[in-house]
Amino acid sequence: MKKWFKRIVIGCVVCLIAAFIGIAIFILNFDPSAYKDKLAKMVKEQYNRELVVNGKIELSLFPRIGLTVNDIALSEPNSPIIFTEVKTARMAVALWPLISNRFLVDHLDVNGFTTTISRDEQGNFNFEDLIRYSLFQQQETTTSKNTSLEERVANTDFKIDIAGLTLNDGQIIYKDEKFNSQTQLNNMTIRTGRITAGQAFDLSLTADVVGDKPQLKSQLEINGLMSLDPIAKRYAFNRLEANFKGQWDQLNLNQATVKGNVVIDVLADALTGTDIDVSVRGQGTDTSNIKQFTTNLVAPTLEYNIPRLSLVLNGFKLNSTLERKDSQGLSLELSAPTLNISPSQAGGDPLRGELTLSSNVQRANLAFSLEKITGTASELNVDNINLSGIYYIAPERSLAINLQSPGTISLLEQLIALPSIEGELSLREQAKGEQTIPLRGNVQTYIRDQKSQFFLTAQLPPGNVDIKGSIHNLFHPKVFFDVSGEKLDLKAFLEDIRLPLSGLASSSSDRQQIERAQTISDNRTEVVVPESAIPASRPTLTFKQELLSRLSGVGTFNFKQVFYDDITLEHLGATLNFNHHDIEVKSVRAKLFNGDLYANGEYALGKQTLKGDIKLSNLQLDTVFRDMNVSPIMNGTADANILFSSFGETEQVLREHLQAEIKLTATKGHFNGIDVDAILNHPDDYIDPWELSAPFVWVDGAQTPFDRMIFDGRLNNKQLQINQLEILSPVFTLSAKPDVANYHMDMQYLYLPSTLKTKKAFKVKKGKVVADVKSVSLPLLIFGQLSALNAKLQVDNLVK
Repeated sequence: MKKWFKRIVIGCVVCLIAAFIGIAIFILNFDPSAYKDKLAKMVKEQYNRELVVNGKIELSLFPRIGLTVNDIALSEPNSPIIFTEVKTARMAVALWPLISNRFLVDHLDVNGFTTTISRDEQGNFNFEDLIRYSLFQQQETTTSKNTSLEERVANTDFKIDIAGLTLNDGQIIYKDEKFNSQTQLNNMTIRTGRITAGQAFDLSLTADVVGDKPQLKSQLEINGLMSLDPIAKRYAFNRLEANFKGQWDQLNLNQATVKGNVVIDVLADALTGTDIDVSVRGQGTDTSNIKQFTTNLVAPTLEYNIPRLSLVLNGFKLNSTLERKDSQGLSLELSAPTLNISPSQAGGDPLRGELTLSSNVQRANLAFSLEKITGTASELNVDNINLSGIYYIAPERSLAINLQSPGTISLLEQLIALPSIEGELSLREQAKGEQTIPLRGNVQTYIRDQKSQFFLTAQLPPGNVDIKGSIHNLFHPKVFFDVSGEKLDLKAFLEDIRLPLSGLASSSSDRQQIERAQTISDNRTEVVVPESAIPASRPTLTFKQELLSRLSGVGTFNFKQVFYDDITLEHLGATLNFNHHDIEVKSVRAKLFNGDLYANGEYALGKQTLKGDIKLSNLQLDTVFRDMNVSPIMNGTADANILFSSFGETEQVLREHLQAEIKLTATKGHFNGIDVDAILNHPDDYIDPWELSAPFVWVDGAQTPFDRMIFDGRLNNKQLQINQLEILSPVFTLSAKPDVANYHMDMQYLYLPSTLKTKKAFKVKKGKVVADVKSVSLPLLIFGQLSALNAKLQVDNLVK
């Protein structure tokens, strides 16, 4: 027994001596240049890249066998451009695999490296060949065409198993040709545990981040467990904690943290996460309108697969707040307790959210929910979509909306359809009461095309109004619509809530100095709004004006009847053009007072100035007075041309500041309730001999015919200045005194100095004296309110 033990011990000693002799022989015969060439040749054959080692490859034995390589450069594929370069790389090498012509790295220590990663306009990265072994010629010469990538990797003799990786003083430059941007990770440090394909390893990374699009100047820190499967393009992060702090564009991030477990499958276009917790808070920069902001996102379970159209959420919550330097604020809350969408089914708890906008004087709350989600990933069905909110301008002023509809969401077509909308819109103001407009209709939104089509019916008191149209470019809306209906109460529609929202629709043109005048000219006359009459600061906008200031587009209006006070427009048609700052009403046509109306107008939202023109033809004057509930003092046919201008934010203010140039011609009519021929033949019956005046007393059946009446006047400050008034009658001619005659709209008071010239012979009897009068011209002053007019005559030198 002792004999065999001695033999075994002697054999082991001999083996150890032989091993040490072998090691000594290997060290004495080690040629670093041979490995230089071998590495360069392997890289060239497999990747078509140039590997250049300018420095020496040094061998060290203590504390363990290692190789140190200096001044290394790796090129882009088939290009002399440098992809990465390293100042020093030290590798601790496993001995026995190295003796058997295998290269296993026990630890890798890199100092001073620079890598440039680029993505072309097609989305391809310049490092993809390093992962997929893209050299086709090498595939043909070294393996059969049916050999998989995994098999080729398993069969190769060059294997790397890195027990630890340390990178210091690194830099990664990322260039994106598609977005023409560049981002750099400077002063980068990386620490890892054992790196083996398919197994998790510890990762610690710190770097300074600098970029131009967006502007970046921040610090990045990542810690966690990472597993890499480059062949399958699958990357996993466990116990991930990523921190980002610094400038991101116009934001200063005090904290941006991502925690959780994430798996990214590039080939499957899938993302899986558990225990996801994202927290962001910070302030805006000096050039930003943002004062401060916070965002928190929690997702205990998150699964998203793009090709399969699947989405799984459990306990998802999003809370975000933003405060602007102008004291405006925004907050958003979104929750999805459970949501499971797959190609075979869809379901989950209601998805709910709330959006709040606020300022010093306003607050808007909008809540929404999606209830009873069914269907499949390709077409989601929602039994009920609720949208409710209220816009508080002040405690006594608000706009409320409440809408419901079932819905369909097609992910393949990127279509959202609301086929049956029902609800109401309410305008509330304490002084004016509440105006509620019931709504119903349908909406289809095509997300890919940024287009929305709609058909809505507003149930207004006089009758339903149908609105059909489309919205293009949802982020900068351009609207096309057609509005039609049987009846419309225009005055009720124009009743508005006045909102203090100055500055929200401002533009460079709005901030320019107000033009010296807004002028309308028909080559004969002008209507001018003086500079002093226009507010110097930008005026406030009403709610409807504010909505229009956010949009641009074209619309048409067609109604069988439109009412405004006592005026009725039949078969109204018009075209509306609006472009954020101006509203143009073109080609207005309608039947008015049994005649025809044509008009055009323009309203500038920024300056809140109005101008336009109206043409009236074949008006029936008796219809005018009857429809306006005024005694028909005359009849006949009239034509008129009106040029007008005004300024103001509401319909009432516009009427107060209205200026107009009015020209009217009437033919073949009668003045009712008065017989001038009878007055001239029997003046004693009508005229007070002491005052030489006579009141206009309505006499049923009495008439005075006229052949033509010509009127030319200017309306300003609610006063109508009469520049010309001529009445041509078979009995007389009446001419008003120019620039003196006027009519005050509010007081309804007429002051009309004029000259009356008789054209028909008549007899005047004074006592027993009877005089035949062929013609007489005498001054006549007509004055008083319309309901009680008086006429004062001067009868000196009556007979000619």
